[in-house]
Amino acid sequence: MDVSALSSAASNAQLGTVQSAVQVDVLKQAMDMQAQQVQQLLQSVPTPGQAGGVINTYA
Repeated sequence: MDVSALSSAASNAQLGTVQSAVQVDVLKQAMDMQAQQVQQLLQSVPTPGQAGGVINTYA
């Protein structure tokens, strides 16, 4: 192999590493956003015994 081929191969390997790192970072950000949305959803669900909470339909 000549020097330019080795340089190109090394550059492509580094680019792949950077792309993988960015993909992992974006995935972590998406998971954090989903976790926050789930927390908000769980907080909005009324608890039994609370005014406006669960209605007993088996009366």
